[in-house]
Amino acid sequence: MNYGGLEQRNKDGNTALHLAVKSNSTSTVKELLRAANNNFDLVLARNRLNQTVFDLPECSPEIHTQLLKHYNKACLLETRDTTVNFFNLRKTIDGAGRLPAH
Repeated sequence: MNYGGLEQRNKDGNTALHLAVKSNSTSTVKELLRAANNNFDLVLARNRLNQTVFDLPECSPEIHTQLLKHYNKACLLETRDTTVNFFNLRKTIDGAGRLPAH
């Protein structure tokens, strides 16, 4: 996915979010998560050492909490969207939201 450049990496495979966590910049982490628009791909991105932002030793408890909130919200939204799409598909099948008789 394209997040307006947020997915770009440096030579070590770190994203901007990795670098913000490494520098312990809570405000930058919050801004990057806001820019990620409730997508969790950036939080799960791995660098060349196979580390996500959660794995970084510099990840403070406050930043860890922000990352978890973002990840949980993104997961809930994706689950909701999947559920809505499933019910829309069912409505499309027979026009009334019922699955056709077998």
